[in-house]
Amino acid sequence: MNGLIAGFGRRTVNPPNGCGLSGYFVARYVDGGLDDLEISALALSLGGSTVILLSSDTVNIPSDLEKRLRSAVSSATGADEDAVFATATHTHTGPYLDLNAQGIPEDIPEKLTKDYIDYYVDRAVEAAREAVGNMASAEMSYSTTDASEFSFNRTFRMKDGTIRTNPGFNNPDVVEAVGSCDGEVKVLSFVTDNGETFVLVNYANHSDTVGGTKYSADWPGFMRRTVESTIPNAKCLFINGMEGDINHINVFPDEEYLSRVTMDFDDVPRGYAFTEHMGRTIAGKVIASLENAEKVSVKTLKYLRRVVNVPTNVPTADEAKEAHRIDALHRAGRDSELPYEGMMLTTIVAEADRMVKLEYGPSHIEMTMTALLLGDIALVGVPGEPFNEIGVQLKKSGGIRTVFPCSLTNGDIGYFPMRDSYERGGYEARSSLFKAGVGELIIENGLEMIYEIIK
Repeated sequence: MNGLIAGFGRRTVNPPNGCGLSGYFVARYVDGGLDDLEISALALSLGGSTVILLSSDTVNIPSDLEKRLRSAVSSATGADEDAVFATATHTHTGPYLDLNAQGIPEDIPEKLTKDYIDYYVDRAVEAAREAVGNMASAEMSYSTTDASEFSFNRTFRMKDGTIRTNPGFNNPDVVEAVGSCDGEVKVLSFVTDNGETFVLVNYANHSDTVGGTKYSADWPGFMRRTVESTIPNAKCLFINGMEGDINHINVFPDEEYLSRVTMDFDDVPRGYAFTEHMGRTIAGKVIASLENAEKVSVKTLKYLRRVVNVPTNVPTADEAKEAHRIDALHRAGRDSELPYEGMMLTTIVAEADRMVKLEYGPSHIEMTMTALLLGDIALVGVPGEPFNEIGVQLKKSGGIRTVFPCSLTNGDIGYFPMRDSYERGGYEARSSLFKAGVGELIIENGLEMIYEIIK
């Protein structure tokens, strides 16, 4: 086989009851499941070079774990460690994979978490080994569609000049949303000589439509299952776009929207009926886009990693002192003693967590960015949650057909806001570990990586 070959593997990774659930700054523990959590692997090889794309139904893959994961997959498959791209769908109803995660409760069941992490790595290796083992000659196609009806920037300017994240339904004090909101859905499809179709979907949106204490893959799970049940012999993998400030919340909803959701504790509407609706609707758009997909000649497969030193947002001594007070109250379950509620409470707690972590530095944190070139299509990955505008700017890169911006890729070191969001304020900027300018730094390095990899 001299041309592109592709293979797919998958395993379920459902956590046991009692595991901590990730995604919020409140303690939650698994007490059942709504649908399966999965880890999917897409293996691609050309001219002796193999890359493996992993997508797991977790809120993230912490940086320490991704190193272990990539090493294990490399050892099992023979692929270069740097050629393993481990991503998370960002479901907020998946288990903790990090005993030091933000907001983790003090009584998290440590052994249960460690045992689950071991299981998770083993299952990821099995999925990757399966993908490499069943590779066959493939043709790649590219298509796009749009799901803007589910995409909303969650940051708003209020009448009093302040900035709020998720201000609730029909708030009369809302002036306007701020920040970009790109609803484009990008699709790569691989049709093999074995009659299989592998579909890779890239779209920017928080996977946070379910809530509660039962594990769920959120709307990406419904999207995948609908694609797979509609297209014969299909498998679907989702890679989240740059969703740091993008979610599903229409703050001025119609009755149909309201019938599918209820307002949750943090001013976020959630509901499993909406989860299903969103996932199936996006799947329908993906399936329709494949009818007009354009075949792409893949004569090049390359990958690249770059380490960037990013300045951190270290607090002052006074800020750190107040942060410790807030953090201690929160960890003791005494949020009611703080004069905040809803999303504002989440913002204050997250900001305090950031200050406690950075009280004694470091002054910089290493950020590893990744890039993959398939023919004249590039994927650029960032280890955290970049603001949507970062993806918008990366897509403007010249000399290439298009760019797939990928969040939560090979680690998670937090939010990456744009500079102007620090001036405005808001949840992401106040909780980010990094100083203003990190968003622009990612754009600069991402564009340089694209230029370098296409040479």
